[in-house]
Amino acid sequence: MLIHGGQGAGHASPAFYANIFQNLTGAALRMSANGNAASSHATFINNTLVNCRVGVSAVDPWDAQVEANAFVGATNALIVSGSLSRNVEYNDFYANATNFTGYPGTYGSVVTVNGNGTPSDILYNIFQNPLFVSATDVHLGGGSPCIDAGPPDAANYDSCLPPSLGSLTNDIGAYGGPNDCQWIATAPLTNIFNLAIAKYVGVTVNPPASGHYRLEYAPAVGNTNNWTQITNLILSAPFTYYDPVGVGPRFYRAVLLP
Repeated sequence: MLIHGGQGAGHASPAFYANIFQNLTGAALRMSANGNAASSHATFINNTLVNCRVGVSAVDPWDAQVEANAFVGATNALIVSGSLSRNVEYNDFYANATNFTGYPGTYGSVVTVNGNGTPSDILYNIFQNPLFVSATDVHLGGGSPCIDAGPPDAANYDSCLPPSLGSLTNDIGAYGGPNDCQWIATAPLTNIFNLAIAKYVGVTVNPPASGHYRLEYAPAVGNTNNWTQITNLILSAPFTYYDPVGVGPRFYRAVLLP
């Protein structure tokens, strides 16, 4: 999905989650401003960019938040003009001609390791091959350093596994984070329950954080994503749902809602 913005007076707060940008001759996201622009904030989280001339370009008064994205094969991954848009954390930069333009030298300087032990800069940006499944499939492969390498706070947890991999910690790229449930799973989900039953069976939701959850079921899981809502409720502790008698095999998942 490619979104173009306009120019004009005022301010804006656009958000870009779970997009794939590939082979663009321009910028995936370019934030410019005229003389009447007010302070504006953009969020660019859990996107995958492959072979784009520019990833994200921002000028003040834009203050962009760039987290958990995979920038691969860009001419310029990030360009900034001014003193804002410094929140650039937990991304993967690989095989770009230039990673950071207009940023202080601390960005991109490997001085520590992230939670997986991968070398990173001070903001936990890494610089490793993301190991996509293939040149045409940007799902993460099983050994990808991007697995569980995104922001570790509960607000960014992976809600569905797969297309996310690893644990609840956010994966870098379009198939990680709280919006990963919108993608069609390419393999049987691992955080749901296959119930081949002819009696009451309880399925327990252990919420990783307090919030609004939707319980859904599907009769099968394949290359479709046809889920039926059973109920939704506010959870702060484990909740058990008992399957009706005689419904046959079911897959269940609990989705944390925004």
